[in-house]
Amino acid sequence: MIFCGRKEVEYHLNMVGAEIMNRAFRKEFEERPRKALILPGCMKFFAEAKCRAQNTNLGLRCTGCSKGCNVSELTKMGEEYGFEVYIVSHESSAFSKSTKEDRDELGIIGVACVSNLIAGGWKALSLGIPAQCVLLDYSSCRNHWDEEGFPTSINLNQLMKLLDMEKCKINDHIEPIPAHN
Repeated sequence: MIFCGRKEVEYHLNMVGAEIMNRAFRKEFEERPRKALILPGCMKFFAEAKCRAQNTNLGLRCTGCSKGCNVSELTKMGEEYGFEVYIVSHESSAFSKSTKEDRDELGIIGVACVSNLIAGGWKALSLGIPAQCVLLDYSSCRNHWDEEGFPTSINLNQLMKLLDMEKCKINDHIEPIPAHN
């Protein structure tokens, strides 16, 4: 009810807020030596019990246990292009165990549904971590929208733009990650 009962205007305001946050904190984000993509748990292919991601101080770290997993595909992309990938269950758990070094070095790209994204960005900023935002293409986690749940995906073009990866010609060899229905 909390997430599905919002008025349409609230979603639109959060979308505008994400764009304002991206523009306002872009320079600080670009200046950070480390970049991290923070993904929601609903992007995992397997249910919690089957996913083999390992705990770190910044969130779960993918081990590549499934080729069909969106998180696994983004983790491979991160390894190739120099950004870290972590999974967090909710913005309230994000960065709670981050070190001073993490907070001083990281620029993050938070990925979430429109109703959670801005809160996570403000939390990161309160810790001194400049944030950028990428909205999910759609919300599909079982907690809010679909009883069984299915992995969500993101707009790869927006991610590449925020990471300044257009120069890498990534479009030539990586297709957008398909949704799993």
